[in-house]
Amino acid sequence: MTSATPSPSTDPASEITSSGRWWRLVAAAAVFGVLTVGAFLGSDDHFPFGPFRMYATSSQATGEVAVVALQIKSEGSDWTLVRPSPGTVGMNVAEFEGQLPRFEEDPDLLAAVAASRSALHPDEPAWTDLRIVRQATEVVDKVPTGEVVETVLAQWSTAPDDAETG
Repeated sequence: MTSATPSPSTDPASEITSSGRWWRLVAAAAVFGVLTVGAFLGSDDHFPFGPFRMYATSSQATGEVAVVALQIKSEGSDWTLVRPSPGTVGMNVAEFEGQLPRFEEDPDLLAAVAASRSALHPDEPAWTDLRIVRQATEVVDKVPTGEVVETVLAQWSTAPDDAETG
């Protein structure tokens, strides 16, 4: 019985020249070197050439845990917490939070969020006021104290005089 594939010694493609071996060795050493330096000096931003520490470390036992929240008002209602999602405002939480610097710089951009909500849910009451708040919960020895501090980061209203009140 004979084999259809040539043996490594007779296959010309399996022969590597000395310069080919040298370049492979240099490339392997360069990758290994970058990975080694990244492991000691890198941060999450350098991944995959740096460590991915997001889940490798724990949070401080005492401090605060902060989240960004969207609060809305409809005609005659109080502030209500709404979780951004493709079904509510046409974007998910990560997309919404990614736009946070723009919303802080120009709160009138929140009008587009209200318009998106109205387009997605035309039979529901329109949102007249929107605000983005930072909710910080104090934690002591990894236990929430129950104290929540809210800071308004951006606010928009259909009535320009109401945008600063609330």
